[in-house]
Parts: sequence; C-alpha cells; structure tokens
Amino acid sequence: MLERALGTMVFLSARGWRVLHWRWIGLAVMWAGANEVARRVLTTDEWVTFVTVLSIASIVSYIVCTRLTAPAYWTGPVDE
Repeated sequence: MLERALGTMVFLSARGWRVLHWRWIGLAVMWAGANEVARRVLTTDEWVTFVTVLSIASIVSYIVCTRLTAPAYWTGPVDE
C-alpha cells in the first residue's frame, strides 16, 4: 500500500518497502494505543489538546521514520 502511494517519489528495494511498512504500522498502533489511554483518562478538553499535539507528533514521527529508513534501502536516482 505504501509503495503505491509513495512509489513515484521514494525508490526503495522490496525489503525497504516491507521495513518501512512495518515501522509505519508500529507507529500507528503506538499512537492509537496512546490515544485510547488518553481518551479514557483525560477530560474532554484535555483529550482534545492531547490529540492536537498527537497529530503533529505523529506526522513528524512518520517523516523521521521514513527519513531514517530510506537511505539504507534506496535504489533509485539520487538528486544532485
């Protein structure tokens, strides 16, 4: 699924796509768990603040995860 979405911009080997895929799944599960715990423990206003911060943190985490994974499995053209 990730390869279909990012394949024209990110050139990874098959193993690289699997690694990136599983890392993104791990991040999504971690953030979903944190959200569920926060939803049950925090008040509505606190939870809304948490989700706002969580959204920004998750986007940054996905970018960092991709940036750290891609160089190890890169197979495509390199910009000069």
